[in-house]
Amino acid sequence: MAKADLGTKRICPTTGKKFYDLNKNPVISPYTGEIVPIAPVAPPRGRGDAAHALACDVADRGGCGRMVAQAAQALEAAQMRAALEDRRMTRLPLYGRQGKFTFRLLAITLFGQSIILSFFALVARGNAIAAGRPEEGERLLWSGLGLALLALVASGLMRRPYGITLGWIVQALTWASAVVVTAMIGVALVFTALWLLLLVQGMKVDRIVSEREQSDAGEPAPDAA
Repeated sequence: MAKADLGTKRICPTTGKKFYDLNKNPVISPYTGEIVPIAPVAPPRGRGDAAHALACDVADRGGCGRMVAQAAQALEAAQMRAALEDRRMTRLPLYGRQGKFTFRLLAITLFGQSIILSFFALVARGNAIAAGRPEEGERLLWSGLGLALLALVASGLMRRPYGITLGWIVQALTWASAVVVTAMIGVALVFTALWLLLLVQGMKVDRIVSEREQSDAGEPAPDAA
């Protein structure tokens, strides 16, 4: 028998043995008598199909390129915003509304400063009276109490845009009082350092909280179970 008449070599799916199908359709296994399934042969691709596949591949690559470009632009914009925010953070505000965490810290600082200023006003009056200068003692007392009252008012108005301005004025007047009462130098050093530290750290915390709230607002709400 010629080789062409033998047909295609097949494999019996049950026994695993090979055989020729003798060009019969359907193909029957000589070992089991069962019909052997034949996988369909894919038609050969023409030039048009190849061109279409190439065009799709190019389009996909173009889409990926656009996505990469958009991601790079978004990253650059985020870096610019972060740089502007850092530049803004390096400038200490003299006026304007502060974040919730910042104004609370500054208000607590001014409240404590008002108590210390009242105490030092009483001490300065007592020292002046003991030195035989009662009139000077009265001036020191009322000046110190006035500064303490200003610190207390600034603490209550810290929510307002001019609240932080009053806070800076309190710090400046505290340093000015150190010219008259030497002991006030220590008070001015402590509270000015505390004021600057809490102002900077409070602004950082408010910035982190704001960014987290914005990111949470951009995420879709979870589905209710």
